[in-house]
Amino acid sequence: MAPWLACGLMERFAGGIYSLEDVPAPKPAPDVYLHAAKLANTAPARCVVVEDNPSGAKAGKAAGTRTFGYVADTDPIRLAPICDALFDDMAKLPKLLHLPHAAVAHS
Repeated sequence: MAPWLACGLMERFAGGIYSLEDVPAPKPAPDVYLHAAKLANTAPARCVVVEDNPSGAKAGKAAGTRTFGYVADTDPIRLAPICDALFDDMAKLPKLLHLPHAAVAHS
């Protein structure tokens, strides 16, 4: 099971998960991230993308978001040149987002 599913994020983001089917062009085009920001009525610069592959990270950067690389199962060398920060444990994400741990993991 993907780590983000295991920590309950799927339920937290229900109704706010977007994919290739929602946009005209796939990653590395920024379409999916621009679409998500628009529907959230939020400027891409105020958004954060978490990606575990270079194509997705490039899409996040092209959209103008802060982009974090999740490297638990990815070689950090692949994401380091693209991402603003790297992390290897989802429990570290709240600190990167400047949130209390409980806000992400236990809501």
